[in-house]
Amino acid sequence: MALFIFDRLNIHISTPDQTRTLLHQAKGSINAGQKIILMGASGSGKSLFLSALAGQLPHEGDAVLNLPNQTLSCSSDPLLWREKVALITQTPVMIAETVMDNLKLPLTFKQHQDKVFDQNWHISQLSRFGKTAEFLNQNIHTLSGGERQIVHFMRTLQLNPALLLLDEPTAALDENTAAKLIDCVNDWVSDQPDRAVIWVSHQPHHAMALSAISWWIKDGVLITERSKL
Repeated sequence: MALFIFDRLNIHISTPDQTRTLLHQAKGSINAGQKIILMGASGSGKSLFLSALAGQLPHEGDAVLNLPNQTLSCSSDPLLWREKVALITQTPVMIAETVMDNLKLPLTFKQHQDKVFDQNWHISQLSRFGKTAEFLNQNIHTLSGGERQIVHFMRTLQLNPALLLLDEPTAALDENTAAKLIDCVNDWVSDQPDRAVIWVSHQPHHAMALSAISWWIKDGVLITERSKL
């Protein structure tokens, strides 16, 4: 059984003058361990598609996540859905404190209060990006856009999602740091059996680096490898 299945997904965009269908009757499935690269022209709806899958944008259609001990739908438990289908955006929201405060922020929410902040895990992950433990005490306002993205990435991964949605996560990163992020994603997927990734990118070489399957959005249609057959 696939880890994630969606069907008849429609996304509409409304303006004062009209309602336009940005994505029509999209369907697909992702198996555990799979990585998907989603490509398409600017404005084709890639970011909105991820937001819809994450339950953060109104849409029509069905989506289910098949976890080892339960099957989830967005409507049945929206909070748990957003934890297990996690979206990493291009513009992370940060509070005006230290890196540590921002990493701990999700654990202050009611649905995550049973989780314990693992500082050693964060230090280990930071070392992959050339950061020391002192980085945790750095004020968030002193960080570059790329450093903020790394914090956002770690803050999300600590919640142990099953499906990770990444919206052009390397846009603010230099080539070397982008390669390290790709390595982290590859390791994260292989570390546990019930994980998968959808990664929005304009860089075709990312598909090779991730050993990913390519999907496209074109003219309101989602094209998957299966739909090409």
